[in-house]
Amino acid sequence: MKKNIFAIGCLLFVATVFIFVACEKDVTVDLNTGESKIVIEGYIEAGLPPYIIITRSSPYFDPVDENTMQNMFVKNAVVKISTDGYEESLRIVNQAIDSVEMAIYIGQRPGVSGKSYHLEVEVDGKIYSSDTRIPQAVQLDSVWFKEQSNDSLGLAWYKFHDPDTLGNYYRIYTLHVGHDPIFRHPIPSVNNDNVINGRDIEFATTKGRKGVVNNKRKENLFKIGDTILLRFASMNADAFYFWRAVEQQISNNGNPFAAPASVPSNIKGGLGLWAGYGVFYSDTIFAKREQTKK
Repeated sequence: MKKNIFAIGCLLFVATVFIFVACEKDVTVDLNTGESKIVIEGYIEAGLPPYIIITRSSPYFDPVDENTMQNMFVKNAVVKISTDGYEESLRIVNQAIDSVEMAIYIGQRPGVSGKSYHLEVEVDGKIYSSDTRIPQAVQLDSVWFKEQSNDSLGLAWYKFHDPDTLGNYYRIYTLHVGHDPIFRHPIPSVNNDNVINGRDIEFATTKGRKGVVNNKRKENLFKIGDTILLRFASMNADAFYFWRAVEQQISNNGNPFAAPASVPSNIKGGLGLWAGYGVFYSDTIFAKREQTKK
């Protein structure tokens, strides 16, 4: 039965292609480019000040180049963070990341685990807002490198204990020391504790990389001789569902059979994410054969 269904599907696909080729005709479609919207991406981490990136969305079919990226940044916003009656206005700085000059709004007061933070952004007279909380960081008990085969390539492994309460969300980042300018996330990078609640868990990760990642490629594996650091972030549900949707979209890029999905937002009046992170930074991993856990 399964073979018959597969055969019928193949025939339908071939027939469909034949029809489209046989009936080829130039068709012009006017697509609605949509209104440009404000997109806010903001974080506050325990021990570090908040930073916010504000951009304007661009039409889907517009070309994306360095000049386009530069013009997307909003530089006239008024950005404020408040908690426990304290309010701080963020200042704008320019910072180059991956050859792109980014306009970033940065605060001075570091985040504190367990506290809630209100974000308010004003752009061209319109107010955008959101709230988040910094969760407690979950520590990594051990980290190590494990060779996948005899070709000197492998994965970075980490072990931790999930707290015995449902509703914990995690994201992993890696830093290849001497090669990466910043911590980067692999794809996928997020997990929740729906099936691991209260357990000791071991996970493996490939390199975090810039852009779309194909985890089957050898260049996404670590190799013997690498020096590696891991960044293990605890976050709230808003951040988990946001990043999970973003990574699904990236993974589905170019797949005509993938179901379209919108990326959730917790920004009132706009798009994007305001998230608090409780972060644990690992010990250094020196990738070598038969490395013992530490």
